[in-house]
Amino acid sequence: MSSYRFTRQRAQAFARRVPVLALVALTLVALSLVAPQTVILPAAGLLPVSLAAGAPAGAAGAVAWQATSIEVSYPIIDTVAGGGAGGDRTAADSAIDDEIAFSINEAIRELALELVAMASSFGSVSGEYHISLQQDGLISLTLLYSGFGPYMAHPMHYQRSLTADLRSGQIYNLPDLFSHPGALERLTEMVQEDLARQDVPLLVETVVLSPRQDFYLTPDALVIYFQLYEVAPYAWGFPEVVIPYERLTGLVPPDGPIARLARPVPPEAFSR
Repeated sequence: MSSYRFTRQRAQAFARRVPVLALVALTLVALSLVAPQTVILPAAGLLPVSLAAGAPAGAAGAVAWQATSIEVSYPIIDTVAGGGAGGDRTAADSAIDDEIAFSINEAIRELALELVAMASSFGSVSGEYHISLQQDGLISLTLLYSGFGPYMAHPMHYQRSLTADLRSGQIYNLPDLFSHPGALERLTEMVQEDLARQDVPLLVETVVLSPRQDFYLTPDALVIYFQLYEVAPYAWGFPEVVIPYERLTGLVPPDGPIARLARPVPPEAFSR
């Protein structure tokens, strides 16, 4: 493992020489870190990027920052390996346009930096990611980063997700998944009913979904969730509501992500 001191010029030159590591280089510039970086290439698909760093002493708030470390990971799309993360790749997933991959990777990197910025206000930062969906030309992933410092009884966690179309490059907000004008209101009703069924002790009188609502997709369901303290006490973590795709019939466009995932498997697929 090598150590690098990245200036902006050096990072740009490094990125030109090693394109697959470009996001790592630019991330280190954005964080102004002196840091070792590691990129591990799996068999195919998503490259996990790991950053392990110590914040520079002498920075603003040096007393707090001297004991701060940042060690997080996030995935980047690897067009060289075909864009899949393993045996579930399809032919459509195996040809991802470089510009589309770069655009989605930039969005993932920005999301990671946003979470690092929020979590680092508490002290040391650690983080990981989870891929909940990678099929039918779609990807849905979640970053979970935590900040923890002296005198804290427990870490502060932040979780954000990104769902994208690997064919078109579109990154979806929750309303983008639906075509029915009353979809958000119907989803709000489903969420309120399910939180009541779970006996979640709400901190708000009414749970309201926003156009920027946190969510991710799985092969079978839409999962809507909330940040710590957003609607419930810390002990409840990130309250989640899982909505199977069959409950969303009539709310989604026929060519949208949910319709693609909910499409029945043809009988001939079982005869092979």
